Amino acid sequence: MVLIQLNETSHTGYSLMNGLKESLGKKPSAGSIYPLLTNLLENGFVSIEEDGRKKIYSITKKGRSALDDLSKEKELHMKRSADYMIKNNLATEAEFSEVKDKLNCTGKCLLPKLKLKFAAMHVQFMDMINDPELKSCEGELIKISTNAMKSMKDVAKKCKLKNKLSSKIKSKKSQNNYQQILM
Repeated sequence: MVLIQLNETSHTGYSLMNGLKESLGKKPSAGSIYPLLTNLLENGFVSIEEDGRKKIYSITKKGRSALDDLSKEKELHMKRSADYMIKNNLATEAEFSEVKDKLNCTGKCLLPKLKLKFAAMHVQFMDMINDPELKSCEGELIKISTNAMKSMKDVAKKCKLKNKLSSKIKSKKSQNNYQQILM
């Protein structure tokens, strides 16, 4: 995420923390961001320019190359996932394409913590589907993942309904208050 942010524009450590807060939903501590920047600097992925008391970090050519490699690796994982899911009739090409677009979450994600959780689950899923020792459990794992998705959809549906009802109640109260003011 740090290299992605630096690929867009140069940053101070502080502005990186704020940018990460916006995209991840949680601001990393200085104790985690500065050691990471030091490591990236030592490995040649970023450069530093001092502007008075400020240190401004920029991505290097080596950093862009590493970012490109990670992007290609991500695409390869996505392709393997798609091939597996389509081959085993777990999803159609159109369904997988829609999921892929949503996972990429271009722009600002409204639920960044959930996106990160799904990304971590995706990595674990990829490890599982490539583990020959789990072949005998495939049906059970599919059943569990299907039930988990159904539960998540149910929670999302209830949450949306609750929000709609809440906004209708607020709207009704506003109308009553407005009518009282007019009288």
